[in-house]
Amino acid sequence: MRRTRGLKQIVEEIGGMPEAGHLFLNHARTALTFETPSEYSLYRRVQCHVRFLNGLADIARRAAK
Repeated sequence: MRRTRGLKQIVEEIGGMPEAGHLFLNHARTALTFETPSEYSLYRRVQCHVRFLNGLADIARRAAK
């Protein structure tokens, strides 16, 4: 989420907030949301998430060096 102004008003208008929005506004400096198309099989969706998390781990390892 890059748009920070007006988020609380939007939440009131739509009647709720996604978890990532709540974390961004109240707890985390950065919130990542990764979604996969619901048309994919569950197996393929899980594999997408695994690859995403492995990629993040690689980035974190390189940054720590």
